[in-house]
Amino acid sequence: MMYRFVGIEGDTFIGGEPSIPIHHLYILSTNEDPSGNVLIVNITSDSSDTTVRLDKGDHPFIYKQCYVAYKYARIRPLANIQRAIEAGNIQVHDPLDADILEKIQNGFLHSPFVAANIKEFMKNYLAA
Repeated sequence: MMYRFVGIEGDTFIGGEPSIPIHHLYILSTNEDPSGNVLIVNITSDSSDTTVRLDKGDHPFIYKQCYVAYKYARIRPLANIQRAIEAGNIQVHDPLDADILEKIQNGFLHSPFVAANIKEFMKNYLAA
């Protein structure tokens, strides 16, 4: 089933950098802020940050134990993500369940790998 990308927290997509052949599951961790930005984070098998572990069944893309890669979290314009989807550069995937999303959002406040500006963005989002 093809999911429609709405651009709200919990939406996911498969993407990666052009120079990296491995694609990851990315999660919109917030809704769009007044400036048009969202906070995205990807999932990885790298266990250097074990703040939030996900397992097979937590999302259809996840087929083995993996972790939220908080050190790679980025603030991005939602419009850029939407354009990349329309261009076919990234693929929309199933949205996250609310309980998994909440666990990931809380992890931003606890991971030692989260950059200060990213942590502040999430704190402001959760306080709103």
